[in-house]
Amino acid sequence: MYILDVIPIAKNVGASTLSYFSTKKIQAGAMVTIPVRSSKISALVISVHDVRDRKSELKSASFQLKSIISHDGYTSLPEWYIDAIGATMISCVTPAGMLIASLTAKPLLDRLLSHVTKTARPATRTADQSNLKSERFAFARSLRERLAYYKTYIRQEFAFGRSVIVVCPTLRMISILHTLLYRGIENRVVILHSSLTKKQHDEAFSLIEKSGPPLVILMTPSYIGLPRNDIGTILVEEEHSPFYYRDNRPRLDTRSFLENVAIALGARLIFADTCLRISTVWRAEHGELRELQPLSLRLGYTASLQIVDMRKNSQKNKISFQESSASENMSSIACQDTHKIKKAYSLFSPELMRAISQSRIQNKKICLLTTRTGYAPLTICNDCSTVLRCPSCDIPLILHQGKKDTRTYLCHRCQYSSPSSNECQECGSWRLSLVGTGIERIAEELRATSPSTNIYTVSQEATPRSKDIDLVLKNFYSDPHGLLLGTSKLIPYIDTTIDIVGVVSFDSLLALPHYTIGENVLGSCIHLLDNVQNALIIQTRYPDDVILKTLASRRLREYIDGELRDRQSFGYPPSMTLIRISVITTKESKEEKLRMLYELFGSYDPDMYLGPSKDKQKKTLYTLMRISPDAWRREVKNHTESHLVNSLRSLSMSYEIEINPPHIV
Repeated sequence: MYILDVIPIAKNVGASTLSYFSTKKIQAGAMVTIPVRSSKISALVISVHDVRDRKSELKSASFQLKSIISHDGYTSLPEWYIDAIGATMISCVTPAGMLIASLTAKPLLDRLLSHVTKTARPATRTADQSNLKSERFAFARSLRERLAYYKTYIRQEFAFGRSVIVVCPTLRMISILHTLLYRGIENRVVILHSSLTKKQHDEAFSLIEKSGPPLVILMTPSYIGLPRNDIGTILVEEEHSPFYYRDNRPRLDTRSFLENVAIALGARLIFADTCLRISTVWRAEHGELRELQPLSLRLGYTASLQIVDMRKNSQKNKISFQESSASENMSSIACQDTHKIKKAYSLFSPELMRAISQSRIQNKKICLLTTRTGYAPLTICNDCSTVLRCPSCDIPLILHQGKKDTRTYLCHRCQYSSPSSNECQECGSWRLSLVGTGIERIAEELRATSPSTNIYTVSQEATPRSKDIDLVLKNFYSDPHGLLLGTSKLIPYIDTTIDIVGVVSFDSLLALPHYTIGENVLGSCIHLLDNVQNALIIQTRYPDDVILKTLASRRLREYIDGELRDRQSFGYPPSMTLIRISVITTKESKEEKLRMLYELFGSYDPDMYLGPSKDKQKKTLYTLMRISPDAWRREVKNHTESHLVNSLRSLSMSYEIEINPPHIV
């Protein structure tokens, strides 16, 4: 009789390891099917013990061990991948099975779990890899300079018999790099991403699994666990992209996981971008990363940058309102029922209107960007100042434009919807005002000012899938009178085929209360300047904003130094490591959870505060701890004896743990 310690491969199992018994001796690395509650799930065996060696432990246990259901063979999960999962499990305090299920693309995981053998596989790490210490680099250059380096570097790695993995945050970047890198090595370039068909996946996997010549593999992060033994370099492209951070559970930075993969594999890791994250620059300057080439902190864009002060525009186009009498007929359009606009206020400056007009005359392609979805993000009562909110989760409702001039309020969190209202929910007043400008309102004004222009829209509502975006772009490029309008979802698709980009409201880009929002906006603007053909026009009411000054001066050094000083003052990464615990609570259970959390973590001087949840009757209770990076590394290194790590592990699945989240609320 044997006891097996296994990793359950499932997203909804909170334990990192579970124990089962087996009548047959099974080696570590085997795949077994185990019972968990009423389900049957796959699990990976990580250790095997004779029952006689754990007899006393079994006698004192408060539960009875169950037997495995079946032994399914031995996994093709690479040894180094399991090691990287183990390292991430400790540093992110997340169950290993949840990490495997969440960080591995389903087509890849299905293939790895289905391709099993009757006998244990030989080690997937070569002798050279086992003895090789991973080198980690930072590489800050323009895309053109990076591509020139990659072409030479890839051929050098091929000469040494080593494959190169290029990880990209978006499908669009994979497409761009494939187009620019594949010439001359067409048969040695493989693409992996979620939009491939099953047949395309199988063809790619078959090529990768062959022990043939080295390859260049372009992929999104969830395909990093592919069974290839000659990987020499993992190149993380567009390192600053926020898409590397997972928005759903387990919430973690996949760049950290890729770093753990490189360490476990003994491969070289390169973080590359035009503008690296501030934390990455800090790590390079403090010796945690080496500089592949001296970091370039000066921007080299060739497009024209035009910053338009909208305060001057608003002085020329003031809005005046006149209240309607109660006897006037109410229209079906919310918030225009009680006001008549005497003089329309334009969302577009003369400079941007001129660019739109000239683009049609000169047959140029123009794109307008905004951050807000819907017609207006806020509706406020002018009498009692109440904001129209979702009755379910208590966040502001967004007004959306429907067909035939109908409008609907929609909650983007729980999908609650209601017809547009003519009255305040609190006081019954008809004096409602729209605040903010959404993409639908911009489209409405474009149709009014330029009725012959065809508008092609990219947003979460209009184009939820990447193939929807591709179709919109195809139609836009084939239309000489087309104008492209999009939210931030469109930014990765901006390239040199676009002549002019206009940012309708730069200030709204900074509206999110994230400590990383500044560098994210800066990175997006640099991406636009690097890729647009002719000009970037930015409309703002704060032309002296430090980000705009940085773009105009082309010097990143002052911005980075100032941001690092601010983060050190407020206790944000990289000067501190943030540990955030969140749990949904009711009014009745709040005190009990507060007391329990304070008993566990009170010695770390936590900040405890409440935030909204999807359920209006409940709140999210946050516990935020700050600890120095060196202290956190010591806690992780000695995790078996660490009070902090073990206390975090003791929390149930209802508690969500995040290490260095990009925002604290």
